[in-house]
Amino acid sequence: YLHVDHVKRVGKFVSRVLNNHHQKFPDREGMTHAELAGKLSLIFTEKEVENLLKYLCDSDMILQQGKYFYLEDHQAKISQTRLDSLTNCLDIISKGGFQPMRKTRLLEEMGLNEKDGIELLKFATHSKKLVRISEDLHYNPEQIEKILAILRGFFEKNPDINVIQFKELMNVSRKYAIDLLEYFDSQRFTIRKDNIRVPGKIFELEN
Repeated sequence: YLHVDHVKRVGKFVSRVLNNHHQKFPDREGMTHAELAGKLSLIFTEKEVENLLKYLCDSDMILQQGKYFYLEDHQAKISQTRLDSLTNCLDIISKGGFQPMRKTRLLEEMGLNEKDGIELLKFATHSKKLVRISEDLHYNPEQIEKILAILRGFFEKNPDINVIQFKELMNVSRKYAIDLLEYFDSQRFTIRKDNIRVPGKIFELEN
């Protein structure tokens, strides 16, 4: 058991940690349990951390929603400029169809430096506005849905697909085809066997 004064001191420490996080990342909803527990694990055991966070939430010193902890006056705010950039970014990616611009060209087109551009892409991925296919390639979720629907149709008539067939099916370059297939493998939609792919969980996605 921890003394009340000690808990209050810890409460102030946690509030400071959250406040710093909110200032540094105003667009994020808050800190995850792992991030916050990481700051406390130097001083407390895992069990104590659990009890402390529960106590701080119960006494409204900090708030929790889903997997995020945050302070009461923090609202995940997106500045208007960032909102405009995000809208522009989603628009450019949508216009790219099945072959959207890769990161370097996308950021040039948007007039963003790499640091701001990467932050924006991370935010868009985090908030499920974009799907990160590879380090430099993002699609919007609707595009991925369409590609999966076409691939599903192909698998209904064929037992497997290779890169050349997929490339022709989607009318994309070899590099895009490989990136997409590797992403589908990673999500278990497809399973790679030597140089071909066979269906994985792709048919489970049908509503």
